[in-house]
Amino acid sequence: GLVISGLGASASPSVVFAGPSQLAGSRVHPLASRGGWLQLKQAATSRLELNVAGGTDRSSSSALDQLLRTGLIDAGLVRRNASAFINGIFLVRSNVPVSIEYRRLWTTRLNGAADRAHHLMFGAGIAF
Repeated sequence: GLVISGLGASASPSVVFAGPSQLAGSRVHPLASRGGWLQLKQAATSRLELNVAGGTDRSSSSALDQLLRTGLIDAGLVRRNASAFINGIFLVRSNVPVSIEYRRLWTTRLNGAADRAHHLMFGAGIAF
């Protein structure tokens, strides 16, 4: 869809500006993007839940490449984002969950540069 980033559905830009965004005369180019998310959940026991998920979003290559060739946009803009995670949630008591999660993030820019990140998280909570 067009400009879905503004709705929180994409980490890529929804629009690019031909010129400074502060100037009224700068042209605005909306970007089409595609993406999706898949998540699987399995209750291993009555107290242990396992989850695995992954998703991606990608701005339209043809529109970005055309704007890049004209020199109107920065080659450091994001072309594609993706992430995947696996976690386990254990109920210590019926109202005390603890969780450990590993998440991997990938970002690819228009100039081909790629960024990778690893994220390990531990959490606990109390339900009342």
